[in-house]
Amino acid sequence: MRDEGAVHGDALGIERAHQDSAVGFRPSKPLAWGRADWFWLSGLALAIYAAYFRAVRFEFVFDDRPLILQNPLLLSWNSIPRFFTEHLVAFLHPHSQGTYYRPILSMWLLINRKAWALNPLAWHLSTLTLHVLATFVVFMLARRILACRFGAGLAALVFALHPAHVESAAWVMGLPDPLMTLFAVLALVLYLRARGSEDRNRLLWQAASWALYGLAILTKEVALVLPFLIFTYEWLFPLAPSRVHGRRKLSARFLQALRPVLPFLVVTAIYLVARWAAIGGLSHAVTPIPWRTLVATWPMVLWLHLRILLWPVGLCAFYDVPYVTNPGFANCALPLIALVACGLFLGWVSSKSPRAAFATVSLFLPMLLLLNLRVFPEGEILHDRFMYFPSVGFALLMGLGAEALVTSKGLKLSTKIARAALVFAAGVTLGVATFHYVGFWANDWTLYGRSLAIAPGNKLAANNLASDLADQGRYQEAIPLYRQILDRDQNYSLANYNLGYCLYKAGMYDEAAKYLTHAIALNPSEADAYMFLGMADFRSGRIPQAIRCLQKGIDLNPGNARYHFVLGVVLRSHGDLPAARQEFTAAVSLNPGLSDAREQLAQMDQQQRGK
Repeated sequence: MRDEGAVHGDALGIERAHQDSAVGFRPSKPLAWGRADWFWLSGLALAIYAAYFRAVRFEFVFDDRPLILQNPLLLSWNSIPRFFTEHLVAFLHPHSQGTYYRPILSMWLLINRKAWALNPLAWHLSTLTLHVLATFVVFMLARRILACRFGAGLAALVFALHPAHVESAAWVMGLPDPLMTLFAVLALVLYLRARGSEDRNRLLWQAASWALYGLAILTKEVALVLPFLIFTYEWLFPLAPSRVHGRRKLSARFLQALRPVLPFLVVTAIYLVARWAAIGGLSHAVTPIPWRTLVATWPMVLWLHLRILLWPVGLCAFYDVPYVTNPGFANCALPLIALVACGLFLGWVSSKSPRAAFATVSLFLPMLLLLNLRVFPEGEILHDRFMYFPSVGFALLMGLGAEALVTSKGLKLSTKIARAALVFAAGVTLGVATFHYVGFWANDWTLYGRSLAIAPGNKLAANNLASDLADQGRYQEAIPLYRQILDRDQNYSLANYNLGYCLYKAGMYDEAAKYLTHAIALNPSEADAYMFLGMADFRSGRIPQAIRCLQKGIDLNPGNARYHFVLGVVLRSHGDLPAARQEFTAAVSLNPGLSDAREQLAQMDQQQRGK
């Protein structure tokens, strides 16, 4: 059965490509919505929930703890203004320069915290449903771009079940990418809905598109590429052919493509001003990398991310990808050759099909933001989730290729059989792979164990595995792991702090103080390091040093009630009762539920009455 509006032709479903340069490419009339579309959406939703059904029983892992379980801002609606005036983790590091300005993400977390409390099943189901909704809007976009229902369905199926999306769908805090993609792609769909329409609601669709774009960039920064994608679409699919020639034709076409983008640029400008005010700049370097190393590492980073889409084998949460300090054939030239080969192939395809050209730009343009390696911590320059938004373009290319394959004159099978076979093969292959990778996100132990099996040199994975042992009170098992990390890199501040913490918990106060002091030297803005160093000094009888450390921790994070309580305990033991009372009172004021501080105040009151 032939789909309504299906496009047939040669390479990648090209329609009369020879007319492109003469009159401008005019996209086909949008497909009418029918029962087949609802069938596709239902099937996509069922496929996703079937592949991911285990995830709803998983625990909170990795960044779920600080950003959800330990985030005080998610306890009150009064926190909303702070979301727009601070960086994402300001509550953890109030004196550090933030890189992530994501107020809508914080609002989404707040809404979920109020709705589900700390029920991991509900949180996982919420994140998974975001992936389902993002798949729906990708299907809607593909229908408009590809102008064929089967190609759109196959593209959405690839997007729905691609194993690279497991990190974003099976992990609660993977939700920024599905949420941002939902907003950004829907903004593009509504823009295309309004484009060239005489509908009286055209302005409403446009305004909704602008608003959704604003929500997208306030959720995750990669959405900033959307105006460039719209410009690309306008350039490839002009509504009217230019009547001028030569250089004037190019400039006229440029202005014609730019005009619809201007409202999006206004939204972008407002966002950049708000971002600058909130985080003190557009971006801040997390890892200082020399330019020579930065440029030499680019081919490897881009190729490995592209390989995640092309050959999703050996996926995990962390990868061992060192910076390229000494460029050679394997770590620089070979990835560059692979990238150039892919670029030449897609460039050839794009020269024959504007639809393929738009899909190619949608794939590679968001990947360019990955080149700013300085904003990523060391060891985190490669992640599956970074390819969630670029995979929209990849899915469109797969949809185009599938449509071309089933309509090829050289194919012996009937179109109906060929389409059913392709859907079955893609669904089963991708679904089984996704089901396999989902299992590694069940808990921290399996997550970090898998990562170390794939990337044994990744310090963050090893550190987090040791931290999982420490969270269970297994300090004697965690301590050797931290020592192994520091044997490789003694200046890894996080491992120094964590080892100091474990040594403190194990009662080895003097050795704990040594590592905590080194952690502070490496990262002077880490308030927790000052607190535990102060506690170690206190346990070792170094009271004045303990008071100074605890006071420094409070200076860095004055809103932490526990810091005030600990300082109060030290001051009381030192005989400074007025200062101790002041700290206990501050602790109760910040956290009325802190019973330890209330008990200390009650004991002091009782002692005073006894006198």
